[in-house]
Amino acid sequence: MIFFFLCRCIFILYNLDELKGVSFGEILSTFWQALYLDTSMACYFLAFSLLIFLIYALFPIKIIANIHKIYVLLLLIIFSLIIIAELELYKEWGSKINVKAIRFLAHPAEVINSSKTSFLIFGLMAVAVVACAGFFLYKKISPFDPLDSFARTKGIKKVVIIFFFIVVTPVLLLLGIRGGTQQIPIQQSDAYFSKHNVLNLAAVNSGWNLGQSIWENKRTMEGNPYIYLSPAEAKQTVAEIDRKSTRLNSSHANI
Repeated sequence: MIFFFLCRCIFILYNLDELKGVSFGEILSTFWQALYLDTSMACYFLAFSLLIFLIYALFPIKIIANIHKIYVLLLLIIFSLIIIAELELYKEWGSKINVKAIRFLAHPAEVINSSKTSFLIFGLMAVAVVACAGFFLYKKISPFDPLDSFARTKGIKKVVIIFFFIVVTPVLLLLGIRGGTQQIPIQQSDAYFSKHNVLNLAAVNSGWNLGQSIWENKRTMEGNPYIYLSPAEAKQTVAEIDRKSTRLNSSHANI
């Protein structure tokens, strides 16, 4: 959540020229409105972490903690790439990174040629800085310190904590992912609150937004979404329609 906060600060500072005349209070409201989607994204990330924590609590082996470090580092690098790429994308398209932008990655030469050299250089440096800052925070707030203490715990206390891990925590994560117990799960529009679009987009978690965009366009990413039949079936259907049309025209002509 702290990492998401820092990434949001970067987006706002980069687009500060669009916020002239906007009150400081409204800008601060962005961070409050962002809590919904940030929590949902954090709970998605924590789903795998929960499994690692449970295994480590039962078998405190160093390699398990190292696996989680690699997992966190990969997430930080990917999220940092999204955040930094989004800065230039918003300047050009006025939107957050989505499936349309991801498709351009299939043509890296075009991406490089259409981007400013200065942004590519400083962008890669910024990705490294942001990812390292996030990993530094992770090491400072290591979840394995309390787990080490738990591993030495015995008796009913350990049973209660394991029960909480296995039963209660997954339910809390699911509620966090959905955004609550309401009938309709959390939506991107739940973060919108301002007449200034830059603040609305700043309040939307970039990772959540990209994941949602990929999910909604999953079918189009797999190929032409309008192909429902095989070529042979399509030809047969068209031929059948032609035959019916010919018979109908003949009937009209006889009448």
